[in-house]
Amino acid sequence: MWSVGRILRQEYPKELIQPEIKPENRTDTIEQLAQNVEAVEKQVQLMGIGMSQNHKR
Repeated sequence: MWSVGRILRQEYPKELIQPEIKPENRTDTIEQLAQNVEAVEKQVQLMGIGMSQNHKR
């Protein structure tokens, strides 16, 4: 199973985005961002479950 976090880390390595992480660019705390990533991962998992159930019909 894949995760959104893993895909984002593969496509956007820390070294690439590190220069963009500045106080003036921040809109959330790190904790809020982590919670948002977790929420998206759960939604994607639920979508995958829903799609696999639709294929069984």
